[in-house]
Amino acid sequence: MIAVGQGKGDGSSEGSCDANNKGHDPNQGDVGARAAYDRLVAEARRSIVELSPRSLRNWLKQGAVLIDVREPDEFAVGHLEGAMRIDRAELGLVIDQLVPDLATPIACCCSRGNRSALVAYQLQQLGYGRVGSLRDGLERWDQKKSLQRSRESGAESLEQPEPAPIEVMEQGP
Repeated sequence: MIAVGQGKGDGSSEGSCDANNKGHDPNQGDVGARAAYDRLVAEARRSIVELSPRSLRNWLKQGAVLIDVREPDEFAVGHLEGAMRIDRAELGLVIDQLVPDLATPIACCCSRGNRSALVAYQLQQLGYGRVGSLRDGLERWDQKKSLQRSRESGAESLEQPEPAPIEVMEQGP
């Protein structure tokens, strides 16, 4: 909690943090927030299934719904075929309409695997029983040339050969 009006009078927040924020250096800006975000992502990853490209392909063949949580401009550049783009902020409001059966497998993806890990964790908290996140995200796939953009649709193909196979890494209790 930040106390209002207890700073130096120059708009800074120095001296305005209560005991709950002890040790936080307001001059470090986003460093504290970034560290907290990284901890949150790490916690989510310990609680979810992280999918390799091969595992994702298998999930999709078995009928998993593919959710891409990247921003609209990222999605427009290219996305996996069949992916539904959902804003993270609206997930809880729309997911039950898009995937009404809690037993339906859901695979999540994003650029680096952080946002999709958080969404997969959130979906588990909402009661979905089989949820996974693409480990390391779409950027890694693109770097490894395991996916190539389809010229006709702007979608990515899952049928391209991938580098050395990576087994699914299940984490959590």
